[in-house]
Amino acid sequence: MSDRSHSSHSLRSKGPVVESEGNTRTKPCKQAANWSDEDTTTLLEFLIEELPKAGDGNFKRSTWTAAASIFSIKSGITKGGAKDAHSCERRFQLVS
Repeated sequence: MSDRSHSSHSLRSKGPVVESEGNTRTKPCKQAANWSDEDTTTLLEFLIEELPKAGDGNFKRSTWTAAASIFSIKSGITKGGAKDAHSCERRFQLVS
């Protein structure tokens, strides 16, 4: 009896992979937030104030939500997408 779990053939050798109709990905991408130097500074200053609350050094979801609320209050018209909790966290990761 042979062990087929360690075959040297790839799945690609069996022909092209065809996705079924149920696997289509049509989730629209949201527009990226546009961060000015002033916006980045505001975010970092806020996070410095919140650092003692972080405990282990990782900010909680509530911190990112609070950071996003600063930008929703601060700017009525923004270029690019909204600065939500996820975009604030991502911006921090990019500049740190």
